[in-house]
Amino acid sequence: MQRSLIQRQQQSDEFALQLRQSQQRLLVVPGDLNQQQDLEARQVQERQRLESLGAQQQRSLGQDGAGRLAIERQQADRDRQMELQRPFELRLPPPRARDPITPRPKDPEPY
Repeated sequence: MQRSLIQRQQQSDEFALQLRQSQQRLLVVPGDLNQQQDLEARQVQERQRLESLGAQQQRSLGQDGAGRLAIERQQADRDRQMELQRPFELRLPPPRARDPITPRPKDPEPY
């Protein structure tokens, strides 16, 4: 039961990572090979890190009954890592409506 829950969570994490990485690829300027290579290298590292964490979770589950605490700690670490990798989004309140500008009365024209 525990193993299937972990596998399901790992699948969910993999999907979230793929989605985020595909969104990152859309932001790359077409034709900028340096930026594309840097992004690809980062994404490969993220996938490898996620895979190694998943393998570590599977190993710790099979070792003993205390593996549940280790898995929960690893899950918290994974969640924290995913949160740190999420881009920061600044949300500002909507602009306040201002009173309409009324034109100034015209000065009387001199003679």
